[in-house]
Amino acid sequence: MSLAMVLISFGTTLVVIAPNYILFLFCSIPMGLGWGSSGPIGGIHAQLIEQHSRRIVTPYYAMGFNLGIFFGGLIAGYLINNNFIPWKAFLVLAFVGIVISLIIYNFSLPKEMDYSGKGEKYKIPEKKVLIFGFLLFVIFGSSGIIMDWSPLWFTQELNAPLYLGGLGLIFYSFGGIISNLLSNQLIKIFTEKIVSSIFVILGSVILFFSIMTMNLYIIIISLFFIRLLYFLFFPYHLYS
Repeated sequence: MSLAMVLISFGTTLVVIAPNYILFLFCSIPMGLGWGSSGPIGGIHAQLIEQHSRRIVTPYYAMGFNLGIFFGGLIAGYLINNNFIPWKAFLVLAFVGIVISLIIYNFSLPKEMDYSGKGEKYKIPEKKVLIFGFLLFVIFGSSGIIMDWSPLWFTQELNAPLYLGGLGLIFYSFGGIISNLLSNQLIKIFTEKIVSSIFVILGSVILFFSIMTMNLYIIIISLFFIRLLYFLFFPYHLYS
């Protein structure tokens, strides 16, 4: 995890100094490697900790991503509105990444919650696991599209001011935070099948009709609900 954060910081620095768009794309590769390795490693380790300590960890781990997106959207709007120089903001983020890597390395989970035993050897997953993984792939892909395109869509087609382009990310991540907090309770009330199917369908319907309105504020509110209902699909309750 520490090495992943170093890669992200190194990639961010390269992106800042890239002189053209092509090099900008290539310099983004280290960041992608960092993000791509930190997420699965952290998620798997969180589940191992839950399995062996019988304590719930995963929802709070996932909440960290949503909190980051939430505050990132707020900070981005503030920086853009006040005409901060982009490369300076990116260099600050690179420095923050280095600090986070040191924190992870020195002040990670308490030893009594950590698990360093041997994991299972790699094997081809069962059919049910592959189907569930494909569904997660679709949800992650949909979430990525919404997060990547919503600022551009809001500013280019819905005529939102540039500094409000991140409003979609703010409401979207806030819905994820609430989902992280309520997932286990809602599963106990409505059962897993309803929460992971009917709720997700309901969120998709809300987003569909909100897009048809082409109203910025209605769409922003719907992004809160779709993230709230989508994230209930994730198996946060497996080891609780």
